[in-house]
Amino acid sequence: MPFSEDDLREALRRKEPSAGFAAKVMARVSQPPGEQARRGVLPMRRLMVVRWAAAAALAASLIAAVGLQQYRHRQEQVRAERAQRQAILALQITTEKLDHIFHRTSRISVPAPVRDNGDNNKERL
Repeated sequence: MPFSEDDLREALRRKEPSAGFAAKVMARVSQPPGEQARRGVLPMRRLMVVRWAAAAALAASLIAAVGLQQYRHRQEQVRAERAQRQAILALQITTEKLDHIFHRTSRISVPAPVRDNGDNNKERL
């Protein structure tokens, strides 16, 4: 809700104090100094409690944020380690299959290639 200059002038316009304002001020001034001090200490204590509570809440949120970051980092490490194990397993399986194929093909006798010299003499390589 936007405020206009007229609203601001109205809010800042001089107003007469409420009835009994002077009597309240005088009653407060006439109180003994100890009672005045106690009235001032209680709001200060509340303010300190609020400040400590805010500081504790901030510290708790920072600790939670750091803990969450460490948790995510650890999860990332776990995923990377799992991927590494899977890659190693895949390479082991591939090596076993290639070894199997190599041994089966080495048992098959393949005739040596023949080279033709052109004059009907064929020579084995």
